[in-house]
Amino acid sequence: MKTITMHLPDSVDEQEAQEFLAAQLYGNGMLSLGQAAAMLSFSKEEFMQLLAKYQISIFDYNEAELKAELQHVKNYRI
Repeated sequence: MKTITMHLPDSVDEQEAQEFLAAQLYGNGMLSLGQAAAMLSFSKEEFMQLLAKYQISIFDYNEAELKAELQHVKNYRI
């Protein structure tokens, strides 16, 4: 991993800025869930919970894919 240095105003919490950056990089598809979690030394579960804070979904379906997946679930029988 690369290391960057940023100058932030005193009003911005460093941990919150790191979490925001990781969430945005994940949300934009630049990092996988595992990479973003590792960036923060979080477990994948902890990072998924953080994503909810920023309203970023862990699911990446377009409308057609979601409809197909839901139809598959409806047709599934145990």
